[in-house]
Amino acid sequence: MGSQNEVLGGGVGWGVSEMTESVFKKDNHCLGKNKQILIEIYLLLLEIKTILCVSFTFLFQI
Repeated sequence: MGSQNEVLGGGVGWGVSEMTESVFKKDNHCLGKNKQILIEIYLLLLEIKTILCVSFTFLFQI
């Protein structure tokens, strides 16, 4: 049960990185092109998250 609590406490970012790691470790032969696409999607999501955080900060400052 402790591991579940750690996952909940770790937050979304940790869960996402854990998921991408497990995906990358699976099958390198199949995931040649898919891995690149996944990395691009992951980076895009990180950018969106950053933009959202910045805009929320500005909203709360006003």
